[in-house]
Amino acid sequence: MDQHDLHIMEIALEAIQPLAIDPPKELLDSMDACGQLEPIILNNSRRIDDHIIGEGEYQIDNGRRRVAAARALDWPSLYAIVVSNSEEDSAVTTLVTNNVRTRNFGHEAQAVETLIAKGYSVDKIAEMASMSVGMVQQLADMQKVLVPEIFTRVKNNTIKASAAKKLMHLPQEDQAAFASEERIRVKDVQASVNQHNKTLLNLDTVTVPTMGREADLADELESYVNKAAGDSRKALIDTVTWLREIA
Repeated sequence: MDQHDLHIMEIALEAIQPLAIDPPKELLDSMDACGQLEPIILNNSRRIDDHIIGEGEYQIDNGRRRVAAARALDWPSLYAIVVSNSEEDSAVTTLVTNNVRTRNFGHEAQAVETLIAKGYSVDKIAEMASMSVGMVQQLADMQKVLVPEIFTRVKNNTIKASAAKKLMHLPQEDQAAFASEERIRVKDVQASVNQHNKTLLNLDTVTVPTMGREADLADELESYVNKAAGDSRKALIDTVTWLREIA
């Protein structure tokens, strides 16, 4: 769509896709006091998850939290720019707009997953969204590594992104222990990560082989791989691979 064809429309909230998120209190207070400061971006061209967009019904490409806040405030409508984006264009819109505004790592991770499924490389996504390759890779890993309960909280803004990033370094059974906590504190997650790293490889239990017994050490280390996560797991896998190559 040509940029000159874009215009702002007033859209009834009942015509916008349903959401299951709670808006941040700061946003509620701001919108209650100041009203809507910028339009949201809506899409009327495709289905979302299991919900099929009908005539006059819109998907949110940008502005989920503002829609949730408007509903909580019992507003009848919001001002929006309506587009007819492809799935790829919508994903890029999510990445770009989050990159220049308050970030929602959960939605960014979903957008990256959509683009990867469409055949885009991490490098190409980073180029399209003006993001670093490292950030895109971290987003690509987030939805795969985090347990669903934690990932949902990331999307709903009920957990800090810094805590979520640290949780990625824990095995999923350890992540699950945090999922039911009302408030997940970064220092608590870091303490759990530290403890996990200490117990991951107890050197007292590893029998150091004599020269020429590298395969034995590889077998020993391999037993720890499934207990590890994130960078620790990758380092163990690389070490085991190297030991087998020189054995």
